Amino acid sequence: MRVEGVLSAGEPTCTPRTCSDAPCCDACTAEVLLDDALPIDAEDCFAFNPSCLGSPCGLVCSPPLFGTRDVITGRLELSEDEVRLQVLRFGP
Repeated sequence: MRVEGVLSAGEPTCTPRTCSDAPCCDACTAEVLLDDALPIDAEDCFAFNPSCLGSPCGLVCSPPLFGTRDVITGRLELSEDEVRLQVLRFGP
């Protein structure tokens, strides 16, 4: 299937607070979502799985999230009672 939507970072999950005096020292991860709702995963042929890494002070995502509409080719899969988009290709 081919879909269009805006990629964004999901809600971050961070390690337990370990630094009392440095608010940005904890490690965080977040899923990449299509239109703030559909989690995406990459097919095995990709060198990376779409995700975001960083701290409570900011995340860096791969692929980069520019807030623009993207075209994604993939297939829907049911995983652990959750629907996810398995990405086969980014772009037209």
